[in-house]
Amino acid sequence: MTLEEEKRFVLLASVLDLGGHAQKHDVLDNVAAKGYMKLNADDLAEMQNRAELRWRNDLAFIRKHLVTGRYLDGSRFDNWEITRKGREYFESLCATVLSQRFFQKLSAAAVSRAAE
Repeated sequence: MTLEEEKRFVLLASVLDLGGHAQKHDVLDNVAAKGYMKLNADDLAEMQNRAELRWRNDLAFIRKHLVTGRYLDGSRFDNWEITRKGREYFESLCATVLSQRFFQKLSAAAVSRAAE
């Protein structure tokens, strides 16, 4: 599982936790509250060009990849909504998570979420 796939899993899990759609800050706050990612000092550093933590900015860019792949609907501003294709993709990511033993960023909480 690539680092990008781990981050996609985290985002899709968080959106689903919030009912299938939510605003950016709610999705990212949920990732932090659930402890889905292992974050290091670099991840927790603030961006130089804006008041945002690096991991939050990184996941916002991953969201763009999910929109491009049509796993998230990007038609409404600041509304992250999972598509049917995104739900199917999430299920395949869950299977991949459960078949792996080592992760770059996924926490034990994320692996437990995949098992649900």
